[in-house]
Amino acid sequence: MTKRFTLLLLSMTFVLNYGLAQTWEIAYNQPWDTRDLRVINDTLYFTRNVPTGATTYVNYLYRSVVPGVILDSSKTIDGIYGSYDYSRHNGNEYISIYAPFAGTNGFYKKNQANGMWIRKNSKGNYLLDKQNHKIYVGASSSNIVVSSDAGETFTPYWATSGSISLVGFDKENNLYISLKISKSDSTGLWKVSNNGQTKTQVWSQGYTISPYTNSLIHGNDKRLYIIDENSNVAYSENGGSSWTVVNIPSSTLNYGGYFTSSLHQLENGELLISIATYSGGSGRTELVYKAKSNLSDLSLYSDGLPQSTQSFSLTYWKGYVYVRTLNGMYRTKVDDGDYTSIANVSKNSLNLNLYPNPASDVLLISSAASIVGESYAIVDYTGKIVDHGVVDSDIFELQLTNLKAGLYFLKVGENTFKSFVISE
Repeated sequence: MTKRFTLLLLSMTFVLNYGLAQTWEIAYNQPWDTRDLRVINDTLYFTRNVPTGATTYVNYLYRSVVPGVILDSSKTIDGIYGSYDYSRHNGNEYISIYAPFAGTNGFYKKNQANGMWIRKNSKGNYLLDKQNHKIYVGASSSNIVVSSDAGETFTPYWATSGSISLVGFDKENNLYISLKISKSDSTGLWKVSNNGQTKTQVWSQGYTISPYTNSLIHGNDKRLYIIDENSNVAYSENGGSSWTVVNIPSSTLNYGGYFTSSLHQLENGELLISIATYSGGSGRTELVYKAKSNLSDLSLYSDGLPQSTQSFSLTYWKGYVYVRTLNGMYRTKVDDGDYTSIANVSKNSLNLNLYPNPASDVLLISSAASIVGESYAIVDYTGKIVDHGVVDSDIFELQLTNLKAGLYFLKVGENTFKSFVISE
């Protein structure tokens, strides 16, 4: 049975001494521990932890196709602490599991017949090569294996005497791998092309970066960015031998122990950088920064986030920047787009009453302020407008007989959305 949920978005705005703060909205009315956040085929996916005991959790995967509305959810694995790096390709679904209490770390594939997630490798760091239908897994700190049969079997691909890390793919589908071994001529960043057959060292001198898996970010045009566990960001204009390394300084952030957790580039070229902590510091812990494309002119972007939310990853989707934190998922509007904040509490929004809710054939609408003359639209869970018109009385009657059962949103004016359900 498919379940649908309504998200309550609580608008929060804070003003600091140096100007108007960014307005952020929390996507839930409770602090969910959000673990993964990504956009695939114009759909937003994220995971959250639900504690079942002192050291055990259940993790759920959620899917949204219209901002503010959860289409459905599915349980991943009982007892796990977190799931990350969800992806899908050719009808298959994959995810990384981190489960220090249950001993079930690894790379998982979903059984489409029964919905169960099956562990295919004991290590969870992986990259999906959709063009060549391959999956690369960091099987150990010094060994990478590859699968050509959708994760069913793996064969050795690259082994070293030091450490090796998967980094990511560029827009031409070249794979980047980081090596740190005793031989200085081999240490550095390597580009793998020709369907995994050709390995070329593209960065060796002054190598000071330890990338995360899947930390290669496609910038505008051909620029590439890499983030690492030491709060460095490196960028190259074409992924070749010329790289610039920039350290995000703790003095700039007024921060203690911290790391750069994610980076995203907007269409206008500006970078958004999220910061998280691994030890106590005297500064704030909810930091998201904006910078120019060369990482200059850092400025605080997350003024509107509450303190101690721990910003772990961010992405852009349908006019909003979304930030994943331990206290829930937040978003802020960055352009006009086609979507408006749902239930945005502001002086411009209308206090609508909808009844009965759930409804069957007729929905009545009223408001403390007059809504006569306001435009309205009914939006289904996919974001499609299924009915629209103009309110012609203070108690307005909507006919629902032509609409299917399910979750809908009523938009009145420019700033107000409210959800309702049509029952069978």
